[in-house]
Amino acid sequence: MNARTPDNLTMGGDKSSADASVPGANMRSLIESAFHRLRADIVEGRLAAGARLAIEDLKSRYGVSGGT
Repeated sequence: MNARTPDNLTMGGDKSSADASVPGANMRSLIESAFHRLRADIVEGRLAAGARLAIEDLKSRYGVSGGT
């Protein structure tokens, strides 16, 4: 099974570290941060198993927007 990770949510799946001179690097960093925080919240039980995850709540909780 191929899990969806921040790497396959970025353009090209580039695993390079965030570099402010690279267009989109800050976006990748923000996506990766939100992904890791969400995963930790699930694994550590801060988000209840089986609970619906409302997009607006997640955007607020992790400080991200719904832009593409």
